[in-house]
Amino acid sequence: MFKEELFRYDEEDHLGYYNDQLVPSVTQLLDILFPLDEDIPEGRLKTAAERGSKKHARLEEINKCFDNPYPYEQCFSNALKIALEIGDVDVLNYLGFIHAYKLRPFDYENLVFVVDENDELICYGHYDLTCVANEDNILFQEGHLYMFDYKTTSVFAKKKTEWQLSIYALAYEQMSKNYITNIHGLHLRDGIKDIPLTRKDNIMTINILKKLKESWCARR
Repeated sequence: MFKEELFRYDEEDHLGYYNDQLVPSVTQLLDILFPLDEDIPEGRLKTAAERGSKKHARLEEINKCFDNPYPYEQCFSNALKIALEIGDVDVLNYLGFIHAYKLRPFDYENLVFVVDENDELICYGHYDLTCVANEDNILFQEGHLYMFDYKTTSVFAKKKTEWQLSIYALAYEQMSKNYITNIHGLHLRDGIKDIPLTRKDNIMTINILKKLKESWCARR
């Protein structure tokens, strides 16, 4: 049976260990299914990763403004002040998006785990954001929970992101028992674009992850 206290994450080397045994991340397993282009220079990948990390940190500052019982508009007002201080157009676009659809950040930047039918750990990962809708509109239903993933790359990899968020939604539900109504990509590049995605079946997702883990273990 999986016990979260037996998991350890090495921040420096970006490696996860369960009961002192190396275990794969969601990213590592998806890299098998969607391998990176070997022609992309390592320096370019590093720069993109650093840019993404910086953007995540700024968005987290905005999400923190909603971590309280205050009325939505008061939280938005506080978030707007911080967004203006940050001075990042992507952050302002993000805040404008969640305000337009009355989305309230619920959970963000948390560690989650996927377990199989025997409660054995398959992989781990960090999701970006879940939001609860404060009112009904064309995209979201009041009281429902939605999961988002930020993307800052020039091209939005829809198929990979669809699998990524399907896995994170499964992991989130396994750990929190909160149901994710739908998954969305948020492409923060030359503006902001919300991309509704189709979630994969949970049983199929677990079976594919188990196969990918077998391949990952064989490559070590």
